[in-house]
Amino acid sequence: MCIRDRLKRYGIKIEHKRQPLLLHEVCKKGYHKGVEHLVPELCTLVGVPDSVKMNGSISKKISNKTKPKLSVKKKKLAAFLNIFSEKEKVKEEEVNDKEEKKMGGAKSDYKLPKDILEEWNLKVNLVPTKANARTTLSVNVMLDNNATMSAIRAAPMNQILKPVMIKEWLIVHHIDKEAQAAQFTEAISRKAEEFGISMEHPTRKATETISCQGYIDAMEEHIKDGGKPQIVVCILSTKSPSDYNEIKKWAITRSSFIQTQIVRSTTLDNKKEKPYHYSNILLQMNAKMGAELWRVDQLKKLPAHTMIVGINIAGNGSVKYMGMAATLNSNFSSYYTQVRKEEEKEPEKEEETEKKEKRKGKKEKTEKKEEKKKEKKFEEEVSKLVRKAIINFKRKNNVNPELIVVYRNGIGVGRRVERFKIEYEGILNQLEVMSPKPKFIYATIGKKHNIKLFKGLHENEHNLPIGANEFSKVSESGSIINTGIINSKQREFLIMLQNTKFGSMPPTRVQIIHGSDVMPQTDFEDLTNTLCYGYDSWHGPMHVPAPCKYASACAKMIAKCVKDEPNKKLNGCKYYL
Repeated sequence: MCIRDRLKRYGIKIEHKRQPLLLHEVCKKGYHKGVEHLVPELCTLVGVPDSVKMNGSISKKISNKTKPKLSVKKKKLAAFLNIFSEKEKVKEEEVNDKEEKKMGGAKSDYKLPKDILEEWNLKVNLVPTKANARTTLSVNVMLDNNATMSAIRAAPMNQILKPVMIKEWLIVHHIDKEAQAAQFTEAISRKAEEFGISMEHPTRKATETISCQGYIDAMEEHIKDGGKPQIVVCILSTKSPSDYNEIKKWAITRSSFIQTQIVRSTTLDNKKEKPYHYSNILLQMNAKMGAELWRVDQLKKLPAHTMIVGINIAGNGSVKYMGMAATLNSNFSSYYTQVRKEEEKEPEKEEETEKKEKRKGKKEKTEKKEEKKKEKKFEEEVSKLVRKAIINFKRKNNVNPELIVVYRNGIGVGRRVERFKIEYEGILNQLEVMSPKPKFIYATIGKKHNIKLFKGLHENEHNLPIGANEFSKVSESGSIINTGIINSKQREFLIMLQNTKFGSMPPTRVQIIHGSDVMPQTDFEDLTNTLCYGYDSWHGPMHVPAPCKYASACAKMIAKCVKDEPNKKLNGCKYYL
């Protein structure tokens, strides 16, 4: 009996029939030593335990391996490049002598890596490629009382632009965490005073059960008693992701939805009190309630009525969810979000599957055709989402947008050109009906590549290993490369958005697919850099523009928790933070 048929007896269905099995060696004491075969589809990866995270010495050793310093990276790169250099010929005689002794005097067939590459007509550059970069305009965050702050430094904040008054709010916690809830209330109230946020004393309700159902029952009981909380803070005692998902699902799917902020008790249990924990929680609470935390300086060359759209995809198994976030104001701080679910394939009967298994060749062809049709329908939804965003933009501003910029994230390598064409042509068809017709730019965001950028040294610095004298530190935030190592004909560029003390940070690749003549490329590069500072959960730069990050956040929230299209009432609030 095969594993699939055996698991059917226990109500477990395996979707992918041709997946390889995982080999697991049993080495624990008291267990029979041997090898177990595990099905990948039924396995869950486990991360680093909290006991290791709290141990500073172990965490440092792990980070030294996973995030090596730049000096270590330079040595490794130099050692790798030296393998293909002329200096390796000196070692050839020594290696051959050793091989001949092992083989009893016979000649060895050892070949140097350089000789092998020559046979394959390949050549390796021994020096890293040089490329000129320019630094974008400095980005400032606008705060209350016309105060500004450099966004690149990402310094701690103590004020926000337009806070929301928190009159009525609820804290739900386990009965054993009464002291922790009181400590949290006191700490969050102190932070609210620092930020100038008016916050009343909360109502606290304790639950006797640790499970998520106990928290849900406590919230429902409070609402039945006449409570109308603006936001509910749940201090979870468990670490199970399912508890988080169930509480979010309950709050989002209700007819009158409730904003929730979930905090792990382990975060508050830390002996060293970290003020930024409470600052982040308070800012997320205020952002969910509609506050404008800050705004970034916009380009003066942009039209007054510009709409920025971000699109991303999140998956939950075989089902995909497309998230879209569009700006509704000139400050790019108010958003309209939507999520679309891909159509699921209807389950087939056992008789039909058996017949199809007999015709595997035809089955694979039909499956590919069905997948392409399915993806095409999903991609056609992009134009409908953009159309609804335009309607909401006009409803709020009483005018259609003059310029629409779409940043598309989450597309793999396969069928890229075909997908782009379906999406931006569908949007163009929607814009043809509008009068006057707005200008339109369609650009893609890519993060999956192996390019590493480093800042170069001066030419007079030598006496370093091969390849190590070409860079001194990781490229600075705001560096843009649009010549040399990329294809300038395709109107693409690389942008470095974050600084790092360890390892190296890969740049973000941006390519303009349509509308390259709408604005100069340098202005578009500056716009992309500015938009990366507009995310409410962090006032420093993100890897992608803020609309793409918001689209990703709402799609992931729906994919993990709700698993269906959300209530339309949620489209105007940031419930996914």
